Amino acid sequence: MVRIEKDKFVIEVPSSFPADDYTETMRELFRLISVADKDRLDNGENSLGFVCALLENMLPDERDVRRMIHE
Repeated sequence: MVRIEKDKFVIEVPSSFPADDYTETMRELFRLISVADKDRLDNGENSLGFVCALLENMLPDERDVRRMIHE
């Protein structure tokens, strides 16, 4: 589910194993970016800038990682 708030959007994904699923999802997204067709990207037909910003913001900070470990 996606929720739009005043100054952000929030993406919620149901999961039985949130920490594991989150980690695997991040790995898969990085794999997808690594195999992107660089010729299409250079021609301006596609941009991964927003996707990279999304992934960067999805990376947990130290506090979040500690909380995930204790879940």
